[in-house]
Amino acid sequence: MRFRRFCLPKWMMVLVAGLLLPAMRPTASPAATIFMTIVQRAAGDGTVDYSFRTTIPPLGTMTSPDGTVLANSFRSFEGLSYADLSNRFYGTWTIHDTVPAPATYHFTLSAVPVHPLATIVSPGDGATVPSTFDVHWTFADDNHPPSPVHSRVVLAPVTFEYPFGDSGVRFHVDLDGQASVPMQVRGGAIESLIPYASAVTPIEFHTPAHTVIGSYLSLSAPVNLTVVPEPGGMELASLSLAALIAKRVRRWALAG
Repeated sequence: MRFRRFCLPKWMMVLVAGLLLPAMRPTASPAATIFMTIVQRAAGDGTVDYSFRTTIPPLGTMTSPDGTVLANSFRSFEGLSYADLSNRFYGTWTIHDTVPAPATYHFTLSAVPVHPLATIVSPGDGATVPSTFDVHWTFADDNHPPSPVHSRVVLAPVTFEYPFGDSGVRFHVDLDGQASVPMQVRGGAIESLIPYASAVTPIEFHTPAHTVIGSYLSLSAPVNLTVVPEPGGMELASLSLAALIAKRVRRWALAG
């Protein structure tokens, strides 16, 4: 029995090749959003330090402008001087993707102008405050971002709002039956890093590309506070009863 050899027409072979080649081409890692944070922070002794934190694409590494290779999804650098920040992290960055196919990208992080730092004017350091309280700060000049920001350290649930524009914050601390809770607060301003980060440019043709976003925070020196319950409800009734007893004791003493 004889078989006839079957051949695809040339136009069909070209069509099949066009469909298969893109699928065979190695692709780069999925696009990742790289989030960078710079914190300019005043100390109580008048000095200023900086921190730099960045996420890293999970399937690759990043090389900073000073040649440091960063891996493992996240890196944080604390206690930096301005010279450290500028020399190590302002400039051209390189992203190296390794999976599913090697790919290399560049972007540039330009220097962010140094912000004037805030000074907290109330409450004072060491103050005792009720569970709902306000923190106010001022700036040496108006050359600062208009968006307020704060940092806090407290072992209790906290909600907050910014009803004072760029110069303060209101806290609501849930003491949940605790007699008092220590709390450290800083205030200041925040600016987006997007205007200072260039687009991520592939060295070769790779899609999709990564994006870079982030924030620059300038924070005041800290104030250390003690948060206590506000007089109200049972507390207020107890205070009233105590005042009444004290008043009667004084009358009995005078009568005797």
